[in-house]
Amino acid sequence: MNSAETEVREGQPGLAATLRPRHVSMIAFGGTIGAGIFVGSGQTIAGIGPAVVVSYLVVGIVAVVVMRLLSALTQRDPDCGAFATYAGKAFGHVGRFSVGWIYWWLLVVTAAVECGAAASIAHTWLPAMPTWGWSLMFITTFTLINLGPVRVFGEFQFWLAVIKVILAVGVPALALLAVFGVLPNVHSPGLSNVVNYGGLLPFGAGSVFTGMLVAAFSFIGIEMAAIASGEADRPSRVVRKSIRVTAYTVLAVYVVAMAMTVLLAPWNSPAVAASPFGMMMNAMHIPATATIIHVVVFIALLSVLNSCVYAASRIGYSLALRRDAPRSWARLSPSRVPRAAVIATAVFGFAVSVANTVAPGNVGLVLVDSSGAVGIMVWIGIALSYLKIRPRPDARLTHMPVVAPRRLSVAAWLAALALAGMLIGMVFVPSTQLQLLMTALPVIVIFIVVLWRETNASADPDW
Repeated sequence: MNSAETEVREGQPGLAATLRPRHVSMIAFGGTIGAGIFVGSGQTIAGIGPAVVVSYLVVGIVAVVVMRLLSALTQRDPDCGAFATYAGKAFGHVGRFSVGWIYWWLLVVTAAVECGAAASIAHTWLPAMPTWGWSLMFITTFTLINLGPVRVFGEFQFWLAVIKVILAVGVPALALLAVFGVLPNVHSPGLSNVVNYGGLLPFGAGSVFTGMLVAAFSFIGIEMAAIASGEADRPSRVVRKSIRVTAYTVLAVYVVAMAMTVLLAPWNSPAVAASPFGMMMNAMHIPATATIIHVVVFIALLSVLNSCVYAASRIGYSLALRRDAPRSWARLSPSRVPRAAVIATAVFGFAVSVANTVAPGNVGLVLVDSSGAVGIMVWIGIALSYLKIRPRPDARLTHMPVVAPRRLSVAAWLAALALAGMLIGMVFVPSTQLQLLMTALPVIVIFIVVLWRETNASADPDW
């Protein structure tokens, strides 16, 4: 570590370590379970059929493996830079800079999209305020929340995210009872809706892979638990509990929700395409379904926005400590929060949100697509980082890995190959070709910048 960087770190007390396991988990849930599962997944089911369950199951297993790898790395080295820091240790300055900045870009674009969607819903409720005004109000509110003590942010995010988690877990659980004929006054269709409408693969086996590409984007966000662990009060315990519980819960929620949807109603039903959760709730005669879904979708959008602002600011802070981001991003407020990093993230997010609102079919589409495949790339980086710097058993840690290191290494190779296959497959799927092309643009720019920085002394490549 050079003297300049020592000055940055010694001049700051460090991030506050006050997050509890439930806070860390809800930050990850907040970033993962968005409006897509409640509404958007209906279009996926309509285009794939019952095979969507297989798609989500396969991708979910890959996601669990990647999170197990990340848990093993984070348990021994909690850091708010998380996988960007580990990529740096594995592959040097190029790895840290590339993974950190492409993930920051993903978070900023995601925050902007969620903010814009929430603003559109609010505008339909109170049209007197323009959509951009709602966006400004939301991004300002969550910026102020993120500028406060991290414990306050964690508590706020917990209650914001728990509302949608209750619905995401509760509705599929009730639907499971309905399918088994346990729920009163609800007819169980059995397997008729799967058998009578083209079977499990109405569009052929190739549809499973197409569904996997869509499902992959649904799971992106659970890695935020590793970022939040850098501010946990008991990092080793929090990492082991939060990252893995989050991964398994998200897997169960998605798979069970998709399975119950195609069992309770024909997969090609307009009600399924409109909202899988709305369909399940109507089938179980739950009152005020439309209102509940509308409100929960709105809350889900805001919780994703909140998680993205938090995670992006911490990634930015970590990069700044290594001189890979503006030095001001490494300065902490009296609340021990990277104030400049939070504000910069919010400003960029609002700018992207306005661009998406003003020109959703042009600039907005390019911006959204430019982050399309970043999540898969980051997960590949996690798997490769684990294989390069895989942790060895440490007697000082109370909780030893349940899976043998050799088995976990094999799983890491399989996960990396599966994720690489998804990226290659995007070239041949018309609906994802533009995403892959647009994602290549910021990735190429980031690589050009990092290679240029490698030729001068503006960064510390050996940190």
